Amino acid sequence: MSVRYHFSRDTESAIEEVRWQEAWDEASIPPPSKKLSRVQTFRGAWLFSPKANGNTQAVNTVQFDPKKMPHWLVNRMVVKFLVEGLDNIRVMTTKQS
Repeated sequence: MSVRYHFSRDTESAIEEVRWQEAWDEASIPPPSKKLSRVQTFRGAWLFSPKANGNTQAVNTVQFDPKKMPHWLVNRMVVKFLVEGLDNIRVMTTKQS
């Protein structure tokens, strides 16, 4: 799956946000087959808010339509995607600093 990220920061509150959404138009993968259906909607955001003592609160929201996919597959896919997404955010923000 190809994902597009958008980074923003509110300078007054120091809250940072990373929004993400599917980007099928940018993916270099073959078109969907007749046997398999592709997830059309898979988007969300990370919201990072500074807290006391230098801690940060991270809140994640996800919008996902698994259609008729089995739950065991959906759960694995979502967890893997979120972990990889957070790792990607760490890498991207480190490069921008």
